Amino acid sequence: MNLMNIQLYYASDFIFHDPTVAIHFLTDAVFIFFITAASCLLGSIVYKFGQTGGMITGAVLILLFTIPVTKEPVIHFIKGFASGSLLLTFGTMVILSFLLFLINWLFLKKASPVHQA
Repeated sequence: MNLMNIQLYYASDFIFHDPTVAIHFLTDAVFIFFITAASCLLGSIVYKFGQTGGMITGAVLILLFTIPVTKEPVIHFIKGFASGSLLLTFGTMVILSFLLFLINWLFLKKASPVHQA
């Protein structure tokens, strides 16, 4: 195929100057865990409330990321990766991911068709 000059970008390359394999694994694991938690929650909302509920939730999320009141903390959170306070930032992402999975579990517990005694 004669492909040349292919470069792979990792999230840890933008955060650290000289990341090791363990740092690559840690950063990718935290990002994937957060994305999985958010995706599962969105899937549960669509499952519980249907396509209309999923679209309303997506529209609300887009609106929250565009209005200045919530856009500034999100930008500050993302810029926190470059400032060196990574333990706090990654810890916050992991805690937020567990919170999203807890909310997801509550959605699915109430939406289950099997009667629980």
